[in-house]
Amino acid sequence: MQGFPGVESIDVVEINPAYLDLTRSYPELAPLLDDPRIHIHIDDGRRWLKRNPHTRYDLIVQNTTYHWRANAGNLLSREYLSEVRTHLNPGGVITTNTTGSFDVLATVAAVFPYAYRYANFAYASDHPLTPDLALLGPVRRPDGSALALLAHARLDPAGAFIAAHHADAQVISDDNLLSEYRHGRRFGPEMLQALLPAEPAHFELDDP
Repeated sequence: MQGFPGVESIDVVEINPAYLDLTRSYPELAPLLDDPRIHIHIDDGRRWLKRNPHTRYDLIVQNTTYHWRANAGNLLSREYLSEVRTHLNPGGVITTNTTGSFDVLATVAAVFPYAYRYANFAYASDHPLTPDLALLGPVRRPDGSALALLAHARLDPAGAFIAAHHADAQVISDDNLLSEYRHGRRFGPEMLQALLPAEPAHFELDDP
């Protein structure tokens, strides 16, 4: 937070209360818990948004678990992202960890008019996004930061990135549970694998 003095308020929604104890055990992170700008809510993220329909944000960040894990679709589906969109201010941005899934990219692009892939994350908004690296100048950061990477990495339009990789990307919904059932075959028995449809390739962090 010291590196972003212009931030006025942050709501953190975390389902696991044990993370608070874990944060306290790291001296470099513990001060975050005393920052008056940070408000921590122990709850399910989707449920919390439903319970707070009038909250609006300039930026929503979610670093979700692997897309193929049980219940991951709860925070990746078209219905959920549509709910998130109602909580963004005009010009607001959502970024979510795709964990390498083309389906997550396709779902974000199905909900937002402007969707992009940056490394392993999807960024989306109601307006075009253009990186302005000059804004990073006043941000204090430790040695070995990712600034050099940010200066050279691309913000790829999601649709073009999916097409360039010829990926069979599909939209995740609450009904199809696509993120879990389509990719869980990698961890099931051989007989189950033979019954499930082919899995599209996943992209890596350094994919062009």
